[in-house]
Amino acid sequence: MIVPLSAIAIGKNALEFLGFIKNLTDSNVISAYFNWDGSLIEGNNKIEIIKINDQTNKDVWWFQVKELKDYVFVRIPVVSSCLQEIPGQYVGENPNADMWRWIPMIEERAILATDHAGNIKVNFVIVGYRPKALVKHFSSNK
Repeated sequence: MIVPLSAIAIGKNALEFLGFIKNLTDSNVISAYFNWDGSLIEGNNKIEIIKINDQTNKDVWWFQVKELKDYVFVRIPVVSSCLQEIPGQYVGENPNADMWRWIPMIEERAILATDHAGNIKVNFVIVGYRPKALVKHFSSNK
């Protein structure tokens, strides 16, 4: 499988960032590994996935990490070279970055309604950290 350099760069940068976060005092990094359907394979059970099924298309579903006080979450599909992520949106609202799904990579020249493309079945890792630790690290008390 050929992996685009952009996918490698993004993945590498995300992992470097998370490695940096892990070493911050009070970041309290947690992580878990999930099956494509959102079920926990292993890891911290504080991280819970909410799966939202589309009412009209069984091949479409959305994920959301259940809110956990003081944490933000980074999602990492285990194979990212053949997919793209799109944000979720409730009717009448703006897209929500905390709600997502992964769909097949669509060539730019294709004229398709990507919101109707079925999901890709891909396992994923969720990493949670406390952003206050990051702010504290870069803040100056001078």
